[in-house]
Amino acid sequence: TVPDDTKKRAVWLWDKETVAKALEEAELDVSAPNRNGRDILLGGGGDDWTEDESDKVMEEFHRVALKFMQDQARAGDGAFTVP
Repeated sequence: TVPDDTKKRAVWLWDKETVAKALEEAELDVSAPNRNGRDILLGGGGDDWTEDESDKVMEEFHRVALKFMQDQARAGDGAFTVP
């Protein structure tokens, strides 16, 4: 079982407040009003984002999602090698 503290990396479960906090912590100067993690993963961010801003946000989301997958893999019986 994965500890609860690693579940915070499940970006698709993030609410809009968590998205805003994560963007701020990643020092990305973009806003995502009314966008949760699932919305961003499925359709990008704010309509006012430039392509470069959208790419930076998706890069950050992918980085966090990879950490989540690595945590999940480590939680098993060790039969899976984490990249």
